[in-house]
Amino acid sequence: MRRAILALAATAVLAIGTALPVAATGLTQVTLNCDDGTSMTTIVDADTLTGLVGGLQAMIDYPAGLTCTLIQVPLLSSVGGTALAAAGDEFVVGGGRWLAPCSTLGEVGRIPGAWMSWSEAPLADGPSFFVNIAVNGHVRLAADGSRSYFGTLNETIPEGQTSCGSGVTVGPRHFTSKFDLSGSCVMTFAKTALTPAMAFTISIVTQTSAESSGLPFPFAGSPLGPGSQVPFSFIDNGNPGDANFPDKLQGPPAADFVAADCSSGDAPNFPLANGNITVHAP
Repeated sequence: MRRAILALAATAVLAIGTALPVAATGLTQVTLNCDDGTSMTTIVDADTLTGLVGGLQAMIDYPAGLTCTLIQVPLLSSVGGTALAAAGDEFVVGGGRWLAPCSTLGEVGRIPGAWMSWSEAPLADGPSFFVNIAVNGHVRLAADGSRSYFGTLNETIPEGQTSCGSGVTVGPRHFTSKFDLSGSCVMTFAKTALTPAMAFTISIVTQTSAESSGLPFPFAGSPLGPGSQVPFSFIDNGNPGDANFPDKLQGPPAADFVAADCSSGDAPNFPLANGNITVHAP
């Protein structure tokens, strides 16, 4: 398994006078640069930073066609001064892999074009297969208060998986999707004092493996293709790397229940087996 150094740390020294000591604020300015051509600079706390680093490492360990790097600049302030507040940016960023039930494949491995459908998403409590995910979704707020969206959501079903039985072709399969800049795709966030941060997103497929390999990416009764809408939901449980309390998600190839405008959706049910998802919902 390849490992990579994701974070380049730089120390910022503030020239505030020799008589006044400085202390760390516990906040870090980060710049996230991804190979989908996007960049974001914001201020995060220590827990958010840990989650971002873990999620970006998982993009490399469980590849889905997207990687990012993170530049860190710890923030300092004078003792007794006013600490900087975390920025109000809304985003969902992370990577890893999760287990999807073999039932989502239907009979596609045996009879091309045959797909099962259901009214509720089955959980992966029986035969299942791994799906790699990478998400880099952001809200851009204009001066007039309007919202637009940028970033990428990808999934890859790795090849070589045999858990779904003889004669069933599990992988490789892949789709790339984008969060529409025009705002026709909506991304919403939710968080309360009693509930963890959640994100509901709809992205638009720009490329699938069907264009090259002939294996479509299955999704709730019909395969994904260019122009398809991809509903996804995420829960950030705020415990990076805690296998007993993992982040959760739901989307293709399992069914999801995000509304057409992302205005509502049920909580996702599928644990992230490896990796981390960071949802920043001020």
